[in-house]
Amino acid sequence: MFLSFLKQDMSTQTITVSPNFRKMALKAIFYIVLFVVTYLLLILLAICLTVLCGYLGIVIITLKVGFITPMLGLGIISMGILVLIFLLKFIFKKHAVDLSHLTESTLFLSPYFIPPKEAKQRCLCNISTELKPTFSNSRS
Repeated sequence: MFLSFLKQDMSTQTITVSPNFRKMALKAIFYIVLFVVTYLLLILLAICLTVLCGYLGIVIITLKVGFITPMLGLGIISMGILVLIFLLKFIFKKHAVDLSHLTESTLFLSPYFIPPKEAKQRCLCNISTELKPTFSNSRS
């Protein structure tokens, strides 16, 4: 019967995985884990940089009263905050490719498309008009 394989017990069916596939799957899992660990370390370092920039900015602001020191201190504080924000923004960014400007090209929309009946007629017409026998009696 055609569907006889469905009657077999599922416990008797086993899938064998090749050693090369297993090796490549483990390699892919390793690199995914390595990426996550590296990114968590990067976030930890960015938090440390933000705290350090905040502390340095406050120290520069309180160092000397003037016009340039508060601007420099706020610039350093905002730099630390922006590094952390852009690092976290990368995690939640969705990458969508906009294909709305593209048009699907099919055979039927092509200007060179000839429907089958017309193609046969055109083909026969072209053959009959192009291959007209020419006889010349110009043997003089």
